[in-house]
Amino acid sequence: MTGRLEIERAWEVDRSRETPGEPWVAYGWLLGAAHRLGHDEISILVSGFRVFEHLGPALGMVEARALFEPPHRYAFGGVVVQGVSWRGGLSARGPVLMVGGDTDRLTAIEDAGVPAVAAVTADPAALELWCRVHRPLPLGSTRPVLEVARDPLPAVVIAAIRAATDTVNGSDMTLGPVLARRLAGALIALRARDLRVHPEDLATFLMTLGWEGRLVLDGVAIGRRVWNGETPRHDPWRLGRDSAVG
Repeated sequence: MTGRLEIERAWEVDRSRETPGEPWVAYGWLLGAAHRLGHDEISILVSGFRVFEHLGPALGMVEARALFEPPHRYAFGGVVVQGVSWRGGLSARGPVLMVGGDTDRLTAIEDAGVPAVAAVTADPAALELWCRVHRPLPLGSTRPVLEVARDPLPAVVIAAIRAATDTVNGSDMTLGPVLARRLAGALIALRARDLRVHPEDLATFLMTLGWEGRLVLDGVAIGRRVWNGETPRHDPWRLGRDSAVG
């Protein structure tokens, strides 16, 4: 990849209420990332400021209260810690700790240019795709995501996806509109033949082609729309001719 430094990533399963007195490891990791990367500010991103009322066991009672009440910030160890609500628009600065959320929201955070991100969730399934694609550092008692064995894709599916993506460079930053329309067309043609491709299967296959990071997520976003019955903008695809399979 070119033109952009790799983002440091970590994640943690939230067990702060199960084990009171043990703060999130992700909080300390993010402070360390700020010092390591030369930033004097970090952001803790939540769905709404009232979430901070419940984060005393995770961050510390004083710290959580400071983030809940205006001006939603405090200083610690030479770093300003600010609370940010994504309902008010993304205004996070420096390394970011995201509380809850999912792969789509994490991708939006990364697109904003953050240097490091830690995700804390009580629902690991919501971050499964992000974890599979980026392999973030597991913190605390969190364990790496294990891939579930799935049935292999039929030959006609493999041939169609390969043909639709044969000009994609696996290290590209994103999937351009022309290639996105080709992939969508192939998936829609497969769906018409009752060969629907599950987004998880698509992610796994794209990674075997050498796709990385955001490129995989772009492809899976198209696949999810087709899987859900939508018909995104696409180029017509003929399975017999375009993918050389009848």
